[in-house]
Amino acid sequence: MKEAVYFFRQLFLLHLQNIQSTTGIIIVIYAQRFNRYLQT
Repeated sequence: MKEAVYFFRQLFLLHLQNIQSTTGIIIVIYAQRFNRYLQT
């Protein structure tokens, strides 16, 4: 689980850096899908 937390933290930092770009939007979409996958 620590790996997942670190992974999301890296995604969040990337998103903050690319908040006004398409890359940030794609990262958020994949993070949400990955989160749903973890919850099932």
